[in-house]
This record gives sequence, C-alpha cells and structure tokens, in this order.
Amino acid sequence: MGTVSISLDFELGWGAMETGLWRMREANGVYRNLRPIMTRMTGLLGDLELSLTWATVGAMISAPKPADFDHLPDAFRTRAVDFLAQSDALTHDGRDLFAMVAECATPQDIGSHTFSHTRFPAPEFSRAAKQHDLEMAVSAVENQTNQTPRSFVFPLNQPGDLDLVSEAGFEVARLAPEAPKSRVGKLMVKLRGAGPSAFRSAQTDTLSTETGSFLYTWGIHRDRHLRRALANRQLAQGLRWASTSDFHMHIWLHPFNLSEVEHLEDDFTALLRTLAIMRDAGSIRIEPMSTFENLPKDIHT
Repeated sequence: MGTVSISLDFELGWGAMETGLWRMREANGVYRNLRPIMTRMTGLLGDLELSLTWATVGAMISAPKPADFDHLPDAFRTRAVDFLAQSDALTHDGRDLFAMVAECATPQDIGSHTFSHTRFPAPEFSRAAKQHDLEMAVSAVENQTNQTPRSFVFPLNQPGDLDLVSEAGFEVARLAPEAPKSRVGKLMVKLRGAGPSAFRSAQTDTLSTETGSFLYTWGIHRDRHLRRALANRQLAQGLRWASTSDFHMHIWLHPFNLSEVEHLEDDFTALLRTLAIMRDAGSIRIEPMSTFENLPKDIHT
C-alpha cells in the first residue's frame, strides 16, 4: 500500500513580493476570490476527514510592522515594507483564512513557510537573520494555535541551512522533486507517467526531508488545457501506483492557485473525494507531513 501527501504553500501575496506578481493577482481578484473557495475547501476536508499540511507564512497570520523585517537583507526588507504598505489587506492579511484551517472539523497539519518568505540562498541573508526569521515563524503559528509547527517548506523550494531548520524545532522539511531541469525533460516526465516518487532521508538526528512529486497546477498559459490534461494524467497514474505498491506521491500547490487557475478547484475537489474513497477502501494511506517518521527511508519505486 502506498501513501499520498498534500502540502500547501500558504502565502497569499507574500510569496510574490520579489517578482511583484501579487499586483496582477490582486487586480484580477485572485486573493479576494480565494475566500469563498477556502470556505468550501475546509468544509470539504472536515466532511471527508482529510488532513493536509498547510505551510504558512508567519507574516500572513500576524499583524506585522515594518520593523519586523529589519533582519532581512536591504533589498528584501524594502520589498516587504513596500508590499505591506501598498497591497490590499486581502493580499497580505490571511488571518481569516488561517482561522478556517485552524478551526477545520478535521485537524489539519499546520506547518511553516518561514516568516517573510525570503528564499534561503538570497544574497546577504545571513545565518543569524535566517535563524531570527525561523523563530518569528514559529512564534506566529504558536500565537495563533498554541501548537508548535513540525512541518517546514522552503520558500520557492530553495533549501539551505538545514541545521537551522532543525534547531528551530522542525522535524520534516519538503524539498524540490528530483526532476529534469530542461523543458523537454519535464515534458517527458509528464508524458511518461506520475513523476518521481517522494524520497525521504534523515538530515540530522531530528530532521528528515522529503522531496515533492509534482506541483498540481497548470497555470494560466495559452496551453493550459494541454497542461491540465497532462497534470491529471500524472495524478491518475500516481494513484494507480500508490494503490498497488509502496509508491509515495507528494503533491503540492498554493491555495491561491485554486482561485487563479481555471478548473483547478473542481479538479482538486475531485482529487480529495477520490483520495477519501481510496483511503476508506484500504488501498492507500493519507499522510500529512507531521506524521512522517524521522528515519532515513528510501521509498522510491
């Protein structure tokens, strides 16, 4: 019997500070329209008794002040302060969304996506600054839930300083999938099947990592209909493998993708219902990240 995990990079516009894409999404109503979708989604998770991992940006669930970003490199501090001042509240303040997750009838795995969503390899982002950002991220979750987060997702899937992540109390972190770098190679993976099985390994005595399998979204590109067909083909193949072997599939996406990408909410809803049916039939296990064992475990098929 295989396993399926789903983690969500829960960030609103904080994840797009560096690129400025939050402006286009805000103008298109992506963050505003996410609110009713999250109501439906958390209600469904409660009904189906499914637990996902919500890797949450700490600033999104706090009431941050400009001084809270003084630890960041100059360029990132400026972007964070400008974003906070210039964006609509629904773009940077996700406390209402977080409450839906925290109060879900089925307990969810509340993880962290750092406090500021500053990528760890960013120039001049010192170890001391990363440590401070992690401490703020943990405090943000604890202040809202009285729970210490165990699951961690690196901003933009760019890892670094795993020892600091471990020292901050995290027990499992998601890494980028083992996948080809070229567009042709990525296309071949999509055509061939489900993509890579997740691979777990121990990094320290207390921290394990797991590679993701694939990002479940097809974006707003012109070829989005083809991308959708290929993504759902990968998904169906992965579920078949998981139901007949020890294949482990780790899917991730951003909640705002459900608002931005045509048909994604419908397809993701169908996926959750399928997972619940397969789980109830005893053909797969559903594992949020916080339930992973802290042991080296190669479950690549």
